[in-house]
This record gives sequence, structure tokens and C-alpha cells, in this order.
Amino acid sequence: YQFQLTVTDNNGATAKDTILITVNAAANIAPVAIAGTDLNIVLPTNNIILKGTGSDADGTIVTYKWKVINGPIGYLINSPDSSQTKIDNLFQGVYNIEFTVIDNKGAIAKDTLNITVSSPRLSNNNFISNDFKVYPNPVMDLATLNISTTNKNTKLYVSVVDISGRLVKSNEFVTISNNTLFKLDMSNFSNGYYVITLRFDDGQMISSKILKYGGK
Repeated sequence: YQFQLTVTDNNGATAKDTILITVNAAANIAPVAIAGTDLNIVLPTNNIILKGTGSDADGTIVTYKWKVINGPIGYLINSPDSSQTKIDNLFQGVYNIEFTVIDNKGAIAKDTLNITVSSPRLSNNNFISNDFKVYPNPVMDLATLNISTTNKNTKLYVSVVDISGRLVKSNEFVTISNNTLFKLDMSNFSNGYYVITLRFDDGQMISSKILKYGGK
């Protein structure tokens, strides 16, 4: 703003002077991110809902982002760019989750929470003899999973993740005997290392690393 002051004396003479007032915009107030309280689940439950909130005193929240910083591989965040999302395929261990919000002026805020996934408590009379072996290793096309289970009718979940933790294949079925041979087609997989994980219906999980080579 420019203001001019004019003065006139008793003989009609005048004089003028001006001043300049600069009004600066207020500094952007950073937003606030709240990821929520730490969460605990017990297998075979392997998913949970994440509910984050973001607020901005002088604007609006335009971006949300969920990210796993640390934790077992194989998880799947259904809607990572929403304030609320479901995270699936969790395994036993502790997941450190980061929640990020960005306001309409680009300011960023972050918060974290932990998800603890525990195995079920077993009585002293229970003895877990579930196990599996995979061959051949390395594999070119078909890998065979030789699966041993305590019970004949056991529900199994098979998941395969690459070295970056991305889920590339999954399957779910029920065994009809204590020993099962499961054929895993890896012919279309890119060459490299993968982790095969079996989750049994009692919550036990066993993993094995396999090398895919040749072909693709």
C-alpha cells in the first residue's frame, strides 16, 4: 500500500510525502498427522483396518499415504493413498507403519504406529509338526512343495513374494491327508530369489527361499 500525505500552509503552499506499507502473507502452518494407537492381533487373523486422520489449521489436507517402514514381507496395503485402509496378509512379527499427510501448500506431517502380530497360545498338549520342503531349488518352471500337516484337513495359505516384498502369487486350499504335494508354477516368474511362505490354519507360518532361473 502507498499512502501520500499533503500539507498546505496559510499562504497556499503545499508539500507532499509518501510511505509504502508491505503486508506479507502469513507463514503456512504445518498440518498434523495422527496414525492412531498401536494395534495387536493374533493369528490366524491376518488383517486389520488402519484409521488415520489429518488436519490443517490454515488449509486442507490433499494427500494421504500409508507405508510400512519395517516388518515381515508379504503384506498388502489395499488403499495406501486413503486416510483409512485395510492391510492384509500379515505374518507373525512387528510392523512399523508410517502415516503421512500433505496440505494444500505442500507442508508435510508424519506419524507412526506399530502392529504386533502374535501366534496363538498353544496348550502343553499341542505339538506342532507342520512343515514343508520345496524342490528343485533352483527351479526353472515347476516347484514342488512337500507339505506335512498335523491334521488331515488343514487349511493352507501359500504366498510367494519377491525380494522387494511384493506379493506375486497366492493360493488357498484344504489338504486331504497328512502329506500333500503342491505344484507351484513359476515358469512366468522373472529370474531371481523368492520367498515362499505357508500359513497353516493354527496360525503357524513357515518360509523358504527359492531361486528361479532360466526361461523368462
